[in-house]
Amino acid sequence: MRWLLLLTVVLAACAPKQYAVVRPNLECGRAARVVQRTLVALGYTITEMIEPSAARPGVVGGTKAAADGTVERGRVRIRCSASGVEAQPIEDSLMPNYEFSRKFGYSFREL
Repeated sequence: MRWLLLLTVVLAACAPKQYAVVRPNLECGRAARVVQRTLVALGYTITEMIEPSAARPGVVGGTKAAADGTVERGRVRIRCSASGVEAQPIEDSLMPNYEFSRKFGYSFREL
């Protein structure tokens, strides 16, 4: 039973990199602002903002009301390095459908 729990945790932590948005030559502060604007454009109200730096990743998160009255949460981790920025949408469910990740990726590229 422990191995099943461990496997579940490992798989949940391994979000596919195909949905990560990598931008060379983008500074950390600007990346955080673009991620924030992207979430707002998707209808989210920003509820969490941790500024990224070269030493530690940052997070921008928000919530929005769904059509059925439930609350949807969206979070994006921002990692900065000398080569640029990586914005990785975070899927919180055990069996994600990656809908948030796809929407975020398309919208980020448009902004």
